Amino acid sequence: MKKFDLIILIALALCCLSFFYTYTQYYELGLCLYLFVVAMVYFDNINVRHICALLLIYKLSIYSLMNFYLIDAVEPLENVWGNVILFSIQLTALAALTLIMFFRPILSRMLHKRFSPEDDTKIAAGFGEIFIVSGYALLTLVMLLTFVENIIRNLEYIGFSNEIAQPFWNWTFFYDNLEPIFHSGEILIGVVILFLALVNPDEVQENLATE
Repeated sequence: MKKFDLIILIALALCCLSFFYTYTQYYELGLCLYLFVVAMVYFDNINVRHICALLLIYKLSIYSLMNFYLIDAVEPLENVWGNVILFSIQLTALAALTLIMFFRPILSRMLHKRFSPEDDTKIAAGFGEIFIVSGYALLTLVMLLTFVENIIRNLEYIGFSNEIAQPFWNWTFFYDNLEPIFHSGEILIGVVILFLALVNPDEVQENLATE
C-alpha cells in the first residue's frame, strides 16, 4: 500500500509542476507543494497521506479543467452565463469533495484492502478531521452564495426588467471576495492537516485517560 501511495503522490507532484509551469499561479503551486511535502514527511501516517492525496487530486483536477478548457470555452458567452458554468462546476466539485472527505476513512480502508493483505488499524477519522469536512462544507456554501449572487446581479438576463434588476447590479460581495475567502479557508485547512500529522491521537487518549 505504501508503494502504491508513493507512486500516486509522486505522479501528482509531477503533474503539479507540469501544469503550473504552463500557467503560473503561485498560491496554487505553493498549496500543492505544501500538501505534497506534508504527505511525504508524515508518510507513515496513512490518514494524513490519503487526505493530502485527495486534496491534491481535487486541486489539480479543478486547476487543469479551468485553465486548459473551461475559461477559454466560456469566453464567447455573456459574463453571467460564463460565471454560471464556472461556479456550478466548482460548486459540484466542492460538494463532491466534502462528501469524499466525510467518508474518507471508509475509502482509505477500501484502498488498503485492495492493495495490501494486512489490516491497518490506524485508518480512522482523526479528531481534527471534522474541521476539514466543516471547512469544505463552508467553502461549498460560499460557492453556492456566489452562484446565487451572480444570478441576482443579472436578473435582466433571465427576463426581469431593468427597473427590477438595477438595485441588484452592485451585489458583488462574494464575487469580489471569493479568492481571499477561499485562500484563507484552504490555508486554515492546511494548518489542520499539519496538526493531524503532528498530534498522535493515541497519546491524547492516554493523557485523557490518566487525568
